[in-house]
Amino acid sequence: PGGGLGRSPRRRSRARSRATLGVDTPCGAHAGENVTTVIRLRPQLEYERQKDPDQRFSVEIEPPGRVVLMDPQQNKEARAFECDIALDSSDPSSPQYADQQAVYRSVGEKIVDHAMQGYNCCLCAYGQTGTGKTHTLHGDWSRAEQRGLLPRIASGLLQRLDALKEAGAAVRLQASYIEIYNNRLNDLLAPADTNRAPATKKQGRLEIHTHPAIGVYVDNLSEIPVQSLRDAGRLVSIGERLRHTATTSMNQRSSRSHTLFSFKLEVRNAPSGEGSSRMATVQICDLAGRENEQTSECTGERFRELTFINRSLFQLANCVHALSDGSREHVPFRNSKLTMLLSESFQRNSRTYLLATLTPSASGYEENLLTCRFLESTGRIATQPTANRFSSEDVALQLQDEIERMRQQLGLSEPQEVPAQLKSRQHLLNYLSGGAWAQHANGKRPGVPEAGSARAGGAGGAKVAGGAGAGGPPSRRELAQQVVLDACNRVGKCLDNAATNLERLDSAHASVGASLGKAESQLTTVEVAVTELRHDSPSYGGGGGSSSAQQDAKAALRASQGLNTPPLLPPLLPSGGKPPKEGGASKPAAPAVTFSVQLPPIVVL
Repeated sequence: PGGGLGRSPRRRSRARSRATLGVDTPCGAHAGENVTTVIRLRPQLEYERQKDPDQRFSVEIEPPGRVVLMDPQQNKEARAFECDIALDSSDPSSPQYADQQAVYRSVGEKIVDHAMQGYNCCLCAYGQTGTGKTHTLHGDWSRAEQRGLLPRIASGLLQRLDALKEAGAAVRLQASYIEIYNNRLNDLLAPADTNRAPATKKQGRLEIHTHPAIGVYVDNLSEIPVQSLRDAGRLVSIGERLRHTATTSMNQRSSRSHTLFSFKLEVRNAPSGEGSSRMATVQICDLAGRENEQTSECTGERFRELTFINRSLFQLANCVHALSDGSREHVPFRNSKLTMLLSESFQRNSRTYLLATLTPSASGYEENLLTCRFLESTGRIATQPTANRFSSEDVALQLQDEIERMRQQLGLSEPQEVPAQLKSRQHLLNYLSGGAWAQHANGKRPGVPEAGSARAGGAGGAKVAGGAGAGGPPSRRELAQQVVLDACNRVGKCLDNAATNLERLDSAHASVGASLGKAESQLTTVEVAVTELRHDSPSYGGGGGSSSAQQDAKAALRASQGLNTPPLLPPLLPSGGKPPKEGGASKPAAPAVTFSVQLPPIVVL
């Protein structure tokens, strides 16, 4: 019964046009590879045992890939879901118990193998708050048996890279750490970046860009070299101290933001026969837990964080449903920064894993059901994993050719007043060639090539296929494509500005709602007090027995029963009710917004 998470019989091929890196750089591709879905069930917590002494579980794991959800409180029909890997960590005494090492063997080892072959990989942890996402990804770095997927993946990559280094290959591993807090990007490793330029520190703004061959990248992001597991642990410790966390009723250390930890590895001159050079990116995304405002009991700033968390997860769900459905031509990845960063992992060049965490408590049935339904849609998404059998130097050469071709098409000879598209390519060139990410054979930082450069004809050069020749005039089609690209960039900036304005409007709306709620509460208190005075007074409505002073006071109070607020906008007409006559023409004004609250009469004793 219920929905299934099995593989969809209809596999969609979402091939995207990507810039080639030359005929001498082989690339292997696997079309239509679905996202791997993993479910892990955590044990009951102490407060859950106190609430439910009978220990009624709402989840039953049936290895290797079946999950059954039950609602012991309302006796609803059981719902069965299927996934690729189901891990039961609820009972340590069970023979099916999956500890941190078992989770790594099921998921982490595959990610390490794929990354060493040149495939981009992404691991996303999804689930309700307090279900063990951060514990599964990080664990306890100080205890080897309690380490999560992140330290174990780092250890596996370092061991494999050290073996290649001993065999004579040139290897490099770097790490970055991004936080998405209230839809804003924060560089969690900025304090650890000692080689960062002072100008970049002053700017401090992270910009998201895309490139057909590289995919999504973030400009001005700190990338720190990693030589050992101690280095990786130090970087994670720095980021965790800067990450936004808080205590809620559901979790003592609740993540109030999404984080994305990335490893970028590069191998050159490898002795293996699968390509001497390759690059790969491993992303580990710790999504903030979905929260219910009633169960989490958040107020103030915590409630504002909850709003942004649920909104970004809602945008991610929209993108997932659009990709799994296959009927929509447009996928709204630009609606949030989280979806923009994950767009490459969910639709293009990546081998993606979705790790969903569940709670065994009976009160978590509804949240577990939502998590499994999200997993069901994600399991139908097909990505296009491609082995990146090239090095950063090859990409830098490609970008130099691309920048030179764009300058020729636009007729630019000076670096000033460059369009946004050209500036983005220059940023990407600095991103790959500057700093510690790339080692250049000549030891010289590459810049924009001079006109008439003969580098493209050299041996081993990697030129963009179909690029404009030296001095060749641009065609109408190329100019039209450039105009369209610039227009798309301008539209994207307008959409970002509109999203920022919407956030401000939402914040203002929440503030106005809070003020109105406070006013309504005060008016209710006054109304109750007046009603009590009215019933307690024996002389109310006495008629002839009242003195003239009391009658006058009553009349004055009756006249003041209507409590009018000042208008929010200027009135539509003057106080006389007629438009002013200026040469027979009426001059309309802005509409008035006003409301009144009727209070019961107050008795003067």
